[in-house]
Amino acid sequence: MLLRAAKKELELAKNLVPYTQQQHQYITIHSVSPSSITWNPTPGYPSRATLEGSQDSIEPIKGKKKKKKKKKKKKKKKHTS
Repeated sequence: MLLRAAKKELELAKNLVPYTQQQHQYITIHSVSPSSITWNPTPGYPSRATLEGSQDSIEPIKGKKKKKKKKKKKKKKKHTS
């Protein structure tokens, strides 16, 4: 997942290159490995590592889905004149 996020960031950075070149600033983009990524967690929120270590489930709780009853369409009577 980290690698996928890094590739997305790399793709977004590549899209920015033409705008920065107008100001004569050149960016060289190197390949990103997962070990080179550092995360700055938002203050006040638990880090991902502590969340994964905890026993609370991150995924939403799936409840039983109620089956919807299909309504029968009434046939229209043809008027004969």
